[in-house]
Amino acid sequence: MDIRASLAALSASSGPSGREQQTLEQAMELLRPLVDEVSRDRFGNLIGVRRCGKENAKRVVLDAHLDEVGLVITGAKDGFLRFRPVGGIDPRMLPDREVTILSDPPHFGLVAVLPPHVQRAGDANTRGRGNADRDLCCDPRPFPAFTRRGGQR
Repeated sequence: MDIRASLAALSASSGPSGREQQTLEQAMELLRPLVDEVSRDRFGNLIGVRRCGKENAKRVVLDAHLDEVGLVITGAKDGFLRFRPVGGIDPRMLPDREVTILSDPPHFGLVAVLPPHVQRAGDANTRGRGNADRDLCCDPRPFPAFTRRGGQR
């Protein structure tokens, strides 16, 4: 097993809280050659069992989360999607971020915020006070874009 390829595959799958199916299936396929049984319970837990053949042998539990923080769409206005965080996302890191809208098929989106030259006094994202998530929106329209790509080489 190539650990780098396995981590890359798990990291590339989308699994925000409540929608972990893609990540769960990826993890099941990675775990299958290493254990005797792989199953999923009604709570969405992935369970792998490897039998050693010794009676009263000690047991080991590997416990990890498969979900990730994400965003949930709460509405649309003027062609932009409104959203709220699911999990502990700091809204200050979201502007200019590429996102994947988990539709069928998935769509590209870009998180936007009012630019400084159109902000008014009292806007939550003025003068370095951070971006309130109520002021952020996602532009789901297809367009050519140049943006940072963190973590890719």
